[in-house]
This record gives sequence, structure tokens and C-alpha cells, in this order.
Amino acid sequence: MHGYISLIGGIVFFLGCGLFLFFACERREDEERARQPQPQPALPAARFFTDTKVKAPEAIELDPATVMLVMSLLERHVRQERAAVENFLEVPSVAHLRTGASSPFVN
Repeated sequence: MHGYISLIGGIVFFLGCGLFLFFACERREDEERARQPQPQPALPAARFFTDTKVKAPEAIELDPATVMLVMSLLERHVRQERAAVENFLEVPSVAHLRTGASSPFVN
């Protein structure tokens, strides 16, 4: 009987010590976090819902000739890209991948 009481007493004692150390360490971590300065954001927070009105940018009026020129350049570029893809699909090789394009829209 004495052995069981000693065993239960030891279990309760060590369980109490373990809980005490666990909560002491947790409190110490909380104190360290409180001492550290909080990082400040580099930019102010974005304001999604504000009362300030933002003026819409004015529409740019383009000459119809300029629009047609840009559209023709884009169409030419698309045709060249399609031709390059078809050429590569017919004869796939590294040389076809590295050929330069004559389009002004390619870097």
C-alpha cells in the first residue's frame, strides 16, 4: 500500500513540476515578444474604402489613321508569330527556336 501511495504522489509531483515549467516558459516567451519592438510597415496601409474622390483620367482621342496603323502592325506581328509557329511545327529544331523576328513588338 505504501508503494502505491508513493507512486501516485511521485506522479502528481512530477506532473505539477512539468506543468509549472511549461507555463513558466510560455510566460517568458510572451514577455520576450512584448519587449521586442513591433515592425512598422514601410508604406502606409492601403485605403480601399475612402470618401476621397479620385478623378478619372481623361480619354485620349486618337486619329483614326493612327489607330489603323497600330492595328495593321499588330496584325502583321500576329501573322509573323503564326508563321513561325507553323514553321516550327513542320520542322522542329533548336535553330527554328532561335531565329530572330523582324517584328517591332519583339525585344
